[in-house]
Amino acid sequence: MKGGLWFVRLLLIFVVGVVVLSPLAVHGEASAPQPMRLDYDTSGLLLPSSPVYPAVSAYRDVRMSLAEQNTEKSDLSLEFANQDAVSISELVQKQDYVTATKHCATYQNNFDRSVGWLVIAAERGSDVSLLLGRLKNDHLSQQWVLGEAAQLLPEWSGDAIDVARRHAATVLAQALASLEGNEAVVEYQSALAAMSPEPGFFESMADREMPVVQTPSLAFASAPATEVSPAPSVVEENVVAVGPDIASLSVSPDTVAPKGTCRVTCNVICDDEASLEYTWWCSKGAISSDGSDARWTAPSKPGTYQLRVTVMDGNGAGDAQSINVSVKDDEEEDEANEGEDDDSIDSGSDAPAQGSSSPDILGVSVTADHKYLEQSMAGYSILVDRDCTIKCEVADTDGITFTWTASRGEIVGSGDTVKWLAPHAVGNFTVTVTARNGKGQEDSVTLTFHVTTCSQCF
Repeated sequence: MKGGLWFVRLLLIFVVGVVVLSPLAVHGEASAPQPMRLDYDTSGLLLPSSPVYPAVSAYRDVRMSLAEQNTEKSDLSLEFANQDAVSISELVQKQDYVTATKHCATYQNNFDRSVGWLVIAAERGSDVSLLLGRLKNDHLSQQWVLGEAAQLLPEWSGDAIDVARRHAATVLAQALASLEGNEAVVEYQSALAAMSPEPGFFESMADREMPVVQTPSLAFASAPATEVSPAPSVVEENVVAVGPDIASLSVSPDTVAPKGTCRVTCNVICDDEASLEYTWWCSKGAISSDGSDARWTAPSKPGTYQLRVTVMDGNGAGDAQSINVSVKDDEEEDEANEGEDDDSIDSGSDAPAQGSSSPDILGVSVTADHKYLEQSMAGYSILVDRDCTIKCEVADTDGITFTWTASRGEIVGSGDTVKWLAPHAVGNFTVTVTARNGKGQEDSVTLTFHVTTCSQCF
């Protein structure tokens, strides 16, 4: 059965590649293109404005499904991003500004995927030096092509291309900081500033709009035999993904002692369970997994902690679900039982000192009642002047004070849940929450928001 499926996939690639997509051939050495040159010959029939463009998307999906290694998927996504950059330039030259603006979201998506797969490959011990070099070189070429296209856009079309360029530069900067250090980020930002067709476009970003974002430490684990898919930052509106559905997520036992362990089981409804990839995450402690089963080791501090699983199939469709687990020591349980059984005890005499709750932040959630908010590799993207709700999760809010600050925009509300109103400006901005108890202990988390004027990018 599997052999037949592979034959069908290979046959589909051959037919579509020969009949439809031969004009997308790459001229020159694809492994090491020269800066400022993306020699992709894109015919009019294969531009996103063409009625046959869905065949291009189908062809890309098939090629991605056949790629097995993380480095292969990164390289393939980079090729697609190169094609997207050339397509945007062609559309602008044809004065099809609306389609060019919409296609910026596809470019961002493919570039995000390329960087994400590369980072995962590096974390798993693969040598990505050559691929990283090509990624940086191709990104310079993309920036040049898109920069020239941006200069041809009329004022009414907005700044979608500039937003896409800054987004891609930010994503790559964070990957470089993780893989090569901050010095590599500074060096590459200087190269970006020198390569841009508009003087000064990236010079200000090097100081203000492209910070190396420090994210809270999270524990990840995945099945040894599988590869983890980076979450796409953009979902095409005309693509309906039918993928796995998590029927239940259970934990046994649901209460454990500090440094104790429990088993977590994920039950999934899917036609092809063999193709599923499981990614497990925990807010604290350590988690190890074997596909749909995982074992979580609790931290040393009592509290309530979150476990999360994401299930993806080979086509990038997936589902995610979370569950909370309580960590209590024996003394804490005994005190709770005594308090319930003995009504004569004065609850105030033995109460813990005010403000003794742990300020450790278990997680921060961001939601909105509109569609102009989405999570991406660099943080979150949101439309100008839109608001979102941010909630800070701690084990116990009793005695905890929350301090919220924003580099720009407006914070509305107080406590563990506030609203942030994005500014009427394009750029990368941060929101920081600090949780503090009466003993002076504190914990903080910083979120990054990319504010854009491109409503078609969501």
